[in-house]
Amino acid sequence: MEEPAIAKRPFFWRSFISFGLAWSFAIMFVSGFILYIAPHGRVANSLDWHLLLLNRGQWQVFHTIFSYVFATFGFLHLFSFNWRAFWSYLKTKRLDGLHRKREFWLSMALTVGIFAGTYLNWQPFLGVMQIGDWAKGQWQAEAEPRPRVSLPAAAAPESAQAPEPQGQGAGLGRMTLAEVATLLGTTPEALVASLRDRGIVAGPTSSLRSVAQAAGTTPAELLESLEAVALP
Repeated sequence: MEEPAIAKRPFFWRSFISFGLAWSFAIMFVSGFILYIAPHGRVANSLDWHLLLLNRGQWQVFHTIFSYVFATFGFLHLFSFNWRAFWSYLKTKRLDGLHRKREFWLSMALTVGIFAGTYLNWQPFLGVMQIGDWAKGQWQAEAEPRPRVSLPAAAAPESAQAPEPQGQGAGLGRMTLAEVATLLGTTPEALVASLRDRGIVAGPTSSLRSVAQAAGTTPAELLESLEAVALP
């Protein structure tokens, strides 16, 4: 006697996307809170700071990636399953919505007010950021004071290791951006991003001299400008 065939359970995409929204929101929320209280870049590097086995840079990556994941799932949730209902609602409620001017203008005023208050550092938005700064400051108290690196001191070890062409910043010129990042207590990615904002394409293995030539400056002047990127 043949056994009855077991019907294959269908895959519910709506549930899959809903769970994806929930998971990505949870990770985004946790990573956002951790970055809210995490120490600044140089302090985190000095302390070798980790929380839940991840350092500050890794938490930033997770927060960015899952922000896009959340947006993607949200887009799919709206346009794959609820687009018809959403579009029908817009069409049927369009005229009705025009009569709800108080709700429309109040919601817009609230949004603009929050944006302006945040931009102008008004309370209570300023207070929210001050709490975060206070939390970050608690980590800084644990970090050993890091002396600022003078340009001659930075160039001296490099010049002593191997002969270099004569000229300003000769010793500095051999350093890669990765080595400069270590010297300044920041990450190569931060320096590369700063250079990209100036229209200069470079990578962690690019030498300071080649980047300076692309920027139309000297290695010493470029290092001085990159030092500002490492400030907390």
